[in-house]
Amino acid sequence: MKNPFPFSIVKKSIITYLLVLMTVAFIYPRYALDFQWMLFGVAEVFFFFYYSQKQNVKWIGYSQKKFCKTIFYTALIIRVAYVIFSYVYYDIATGQPFEYDAMDSVNYNSKALWILEMFRTNNLKEYNKFLTEELSDAGYASYLAFIYNFTWDSIFVVRILKALWGALICLLIYKLASRNFGENIGRLSAVFCLFMPNLVYYCGLHVKEIELTLLTVFFVERTDFFLRQNKVSMLQIILLLFIAAITFSFRTALGAVLFVSFGFTVFFTSKKVISVTKRILIGLVSVIFILSVIWSNLRIRYDIQKIWETGGSEQKANMEWRAQRSNGNEFAKYAGAAVFAPLIFTIPFPTIVETPNQENQKMINGGNYCKNVFSFFTIVSVFALFFSGEWRKNVLMLSVFIGYLLVLVFSSFAQSERFHLPILPFATIMFSYGIYYVAQKRKMKFFNYWLIFIFIALIAWSWFKLAGRGLV
Repeated sequence: MKNPFPFSIVKKSIITYLLVLMTVAFIYPRYALDFQWMLFGVAEVFFFFYYSQKQNVKWIGYSQKKFCKTIFYTALIIRVAYVIFSYVYYDIATGQPFEYDAMDSVNYNSKALWILEMFRTNNLKEYNKFLTEELSDAGYASYLAFIYNFTWDSIFVVRILKALWGALICLLIYKLASRNFGENIGRLSAVFCLFMPNLVYYCGLHVKEIELTLLTVFFVERTDFFLRQNKVSMLQIILLLFIAAITFSFRTALGAVLFVSFGFTVFFTSKKVISVTKRILIGLVSVIFILSVIWSNLRIRYDIQKIWETGGSEQKANMEWRAQRSNGNEFAKYAGAAVFAPLIFTIPFPTIVETPNQENQKMINGGNYCKNVFSFFTIVSVFALFFSGEWRKNVLMLSVFIGYLLVLVFSSFAQSERFHLPILPFATIMFSYGIYYVAQKRKMKFFNYWLIFIFIALIAWSWFKLAGRGLV
């Protein structure tokens, strides 16, 4: 089995990161990144680049069964180890087992305990009211309440389950990528997914991103498997659409993207993959189901309409708020879709200078850098798939990936790594396809130019973060 992932990529990427840290520290010595954040960043960058390359070579000769077991258990061990570390670390650093500025995590925990109390006192009326008024958070809070009910309100058990879900995501990505792009790309995608720092980091937080990512990846992988079968099962179609519907109770915009992508896939996938008869049958069932879900729930309809009508204006208002708030960046008001769109495959950029109240961003700076660097291969893969016509065979994954990014472009969260997480596993497939494509065309020299661009962009981004706060 061929390995197209040369060690030169690893070496150049790690050296570039170290050069960025040293250059920023030299230019802005008063605001050089604190040692602990540098340590986190260096560990994340080395962990991802070095071990992705090393283990891909080591596991390349494994049978499919052995590879799947190795990927799953390695991913689980790494994530469980990080869950234990982060639980202790946050307890020492913040005085509670939650991250810095943990407003969302604390809020989800409180809502889950409240839901549990509602069920124990048989007060379902209040719970139903909560479902109606706060649908996009209700799914995760209800999930937490369910786990708490069997674990004596254990926060730690929830995190251990996140580690398990993270390991399952790696397996699902392997299945999806190998089915669509072949065994080599499937294995490399799984390895990238296993070592991607952001996917490990969120296992140690109490927010909903890991569960939402699992739902998204599970929906795409199982739907892709179903569509490539010869037989048609109404029960399978309804179950898949039901999974997509659940995502509305986690994040409305993503639920809408999954539904739209499903319809787009049914009508635009190559006839070699989906026959005309199957296409019509699935289309009819899907339309009936989707309309039933949307029109039977006023909250879903309202949220979708709000996203459609106020996306641009809400983004502008949010950016102005970010500029005017305490410790805000006055340059934020100039950001918007026109700025985010050209960079959407690459952002968020890492925080590698000391800015107030951004401990979480500084802690995951290395993970964001990894995505910045490998987005070169994402961009290459997107263009390669579209210009070759191969996109017709991979409509579902591409439509979810690009569709969700388009939503982020017009939202207030384009620069938030948390909101990118649900589609980050798909990015690992794009990384892998891009690496194979560039290696095949012998155009790896262009990666060097990309590293120069990233170096300059991160120096400029550091100036932007400091100058916008009046620190330089």
